[in-house]
Amino acid sequence: MKDSIVIDGRNCYSLQEIQKYPITYFSIGRPYVFKDRPNDSLVKESGE
Repeated sequence: MKDSIVIDGRNCYSLQEIQKYPITYFSIGRPYVFKDRPNDSLVKESGE
């Protein structure tokens, strides 16, 4: 794979910790984290 993507169906990881790494992170019922956004930027569940 070209990019690192994590799909966390059980919300095992802290969003603050995930933001430190260059990965795209999807969790259930929480904001998404995209690797190409600033560390303080979270995206709402709707994918905005």
